Amino acid sequence: MFGDVVRLSRWLDVWECHGVAGEDYIPAVEIGRVRAQGLVDALDGKGAGLGQLWDAYQAYRAAVPDTVQWVPRWDVCAPEGVKYLMSSAASEGQWDPQMLDWTIDDSRLIDILFDEMPPGGEDWWIPLYARPWHRAAVVDGYPVEFRVYLLDGVVRGVSSYYPQRPLGDEWLPWAYACWYVAGQFGSEFPNCTLDFIVPHERADDPPSPENPPLWLESGPHHGEARGAHPCCFMPGKTNGVALRLQPGAIEPPGRRRAGEILAMLTEQDDSPETHFACTPPAACVEGAAHAAE
Repeated sequence: MFGDVVRLSRWLDVWECHGVAGEDYIPAVEIGRVRAQGLVDALDGKGAGLGQLWDAYQAYRAAVPDTVQWVPRWDVCAPEGVKYLMSSAASEGQWDPQMLDWTIDDSRLIDILFDEMPPGGEDWWIPLYARPWHRAAVVDGYPVEFRVYLLDGVVRGVSSYYPQRPLGDEWLPWAYACWYVAGQFGSEFPNCTLDFIVPHERADDPPSPENPPLWLESGPHHGEARGAHPCCFMPGKTNGVALRLQPGAIEPPGRRRAGEILAMLTEQDDSPETHFACTPPAACVEGAAHAAE
């Protein structure tokens, strides 16, 4: 089990002591909680879970319309659909209304659910968040984002997040800025990764304490089972700085066109039982009425 290292709620608590929301890190608003066992039951087609989650989805979308540039986030991982959309060079790092969607058959969520479910976890409630969209600087169609690798409380390496697109050496100062900021968290999370973006409005000036990278999310260290992707590094060799694909690195997927991404996301069955069922209020969620106010 990964424990607190994959929980956005825990990281936000720590960041409140280290930085300023919106300047140093992207904040989040809790919009409800979903019972983990309800998700598992819905996946198995059991009980009333599917209908409850369908009601939950509709209530969520009523509270967060397509015109609002927010991005959903499970407490334990980012939705798979958001990752797919951001992996398209054609997206140019732009927000897309489809980012507001959640699907119950999200492989990222499913893996963590079964790994993290505590003993007697029938009453484990997973927070659901909405986070304001921050546009990153874009190079050759992809956001400028870095992943920092910590091991035994020490930063070991930094990689450009998107191996599909090499970065030039002019981005080295930003890579080292991410290295420096991440180093402050070694005592709380000695084995982890931290992901940062370079906001587009800051990219023209060099990084500094007044112009820092923006923390996006965190997760497990690369070396663990189901651990973080090595990005531009060779698996098991996440030391140093990698702005472009290193020898022995995992070959990235080919560039996806926006239309291909959307097709991947909509090829699923569009019935409520599969595609739409998986967000806040109704019988599955605590406090959703307050979130909609």
